[in-house]
Amino acid sequence: DVEQYLLGTTYSLFSATTKAGAEVGVYTYEPTEYVTVFSMTGAKLESFDGTGLEKASTITVKEAGISSITIPTENVRELILDDNAFTEFSPAKYPNLVLLSMNHNSLSKIDLSQNKNLHVASLGYNQLSEINLDNPNLWALYMSNNLFETINLNGAKELQQLDLGHNLLRTIDVSQLDKLLALAINQNYFTFSTLPYPKSTYAVYHYQDQAKLDVAEIDGKIDLSSEAVVSDNNTEFTWFYGVPEMNDYGEWEGEILLIDTEYTLENGVTT
Repeated sequence: DVEQYLLGTTYSLFSATTKAGAEVGVYTYEPTEYVTVFSMTGAKLESFDGTGLEKASTITVKEAGISSITIPTENVRELILDDNAFTEFSPAKYPNLVLLSMNHNSLSKIDLSQNKNLHVASLGYNQLSEINLDNPNLWALYMSNNLFETINLNGAKELQQLDLGHNLLRTIDVSQLDKLLALAINQNYFTFSTLPYPKSTYAVYHYQDQAKLDVAEIDGKIDLSSEAVVSDNNTEFTWFYGVPEMNDYGEWEGEILLIDTEYTLENGVTT
């Protein structure tokens, strides 16, 4: 069966009922007529053969469950493959990519260094622990909810927006990112001394909810001297009896121990 969809010069959205095991094709009336923007969401597929999309500049295949894709490589500028099952992907095949979105896949590493025209990469909710960057035009990089323990950003010095929330980072060097306006590194493993110091140019800086800091009592002392002074700011230490709770205003509540009566504090060392 062939169903007709009338296309115009503006973006049109069509719904269709999918059937298991069916082979689906998309055709134009004439060989000289080309699809320049193709988008499909929510249809589960075994495979996707888009070799006929040779003039398409934007291709979207979301929520399909695919782990590979066949499409022309030269003209595509925006490639959106969110919510699929990719475990590996080679962006180098697509030299003219401006935008790549592969959120919610299963990638463990990716090499963007050959995509010199890339402006935006969105790779959240994968299993990434490695990335190779050499992208002089990249201004937005979104990689929250991954497995990065370290990351080298020297190849992306034009970044304006960077999201690395929900990773395993303990340190990060953003000092070379002079154009950075928005930074998210919340829910990692930073401490006061390892958090990047905010620049006056930052419009957004999310650093909340870092992992709890493991401390140990050795010879009756708890040594947090590394956190005592950060960027010429003295850290204020407060000790509680038992486990404090946070109230609705984001304030800790509990029985506060009295300094110089129940403990002493000197240069970040508590006795």
